[in-house]
Amino acid sequence: MYQIERAIFDIRRGLPVVVNAGEQRLLVQALEGSESVEALALLAGERPSLVLTRHRLAAMGISLTAEAASLPLSAHISTNELHGLATSETLPQPAGGELSGLTPAGLAELGAVTLMRRALLIPAALCAFVSEEANASIEQQLANGHLLQVSAEEAAQCLAGAPGMLKRVSEANIPLEDAADSRFVLFREPDGLREHVAVVIGKPERWEGAVPLRLHSACLTGDLFGSLRCDCGEQLRNAVADIQAMGAACCSIWRKRAGALA
Repeated sequence: MYQIERAIFDIRRGLPVVVNAGEQRLLVQALEGSESVEALALLAGERPSLVLTRHRLAAMGISLTAEAASLPLSAHISTNELHGLATSETLPQPAGGELSGLTPAGLAELGAVTLMRRALLIPAALCAFVSEEANASIEQQLANGHLLQVSAEEAAQCLAGAPGMLKRVSEANIPLEDAADSRFVLFREPDGLREHVAVVIGKPERWEGAVPLRLHSACLTGDLFGSLRCDCGEQLRNAVADIQAMGAACCSIWRKRAGALA
């Protein structure tokens, strides 16, 4: 996991990372912060593709059974078109016409998208397989530390391994309106990007039997601002009140950052 944490750091800095898929190497770069695909094309010796998730493609009206697919990019795609493919609600077409040439993502490309999710970036990755001509140059840059390499298997599993590496950081008594005897316990993942909070209601030494538990995804708009588009905040406050009513001496609530475990 140490190499993965370093890879996340590089990706968030806008640097490419090598994903090793056996006989093939894939250069991976975040879409965010990228102004063109030409630098990646020059480094890899091949034209990059944009790897998009099944959910994003569904928003474009494209049905896909695979988790992601690779879209070849034209030589003259603009920055607006590139970012629009991953984010725009108007779904612009890339330069050159139709969304054609889509192929289901392989393990390395799935790993690329997973790395973006782990880095809390837009889940779309610029990817280019390293050509035979560019392979010696990539080897040299790996050897001198200018590039970092991770395996495709590690990249694809980087979300699954993080929760088991949570570290307990701190805790404090935080009286709540519906449960005055409450304590917040903070946990952090190894890369430091995600934090999880356990809201413990009552005294652990008095717990008997099974402990009621609620898993809550943090929702800024619902929890803090009372957004009418969701009832997340209401659910959280009702859960606190219900647990208190059930007998706070034996209850707790887990609260996690949205997307941290998914």
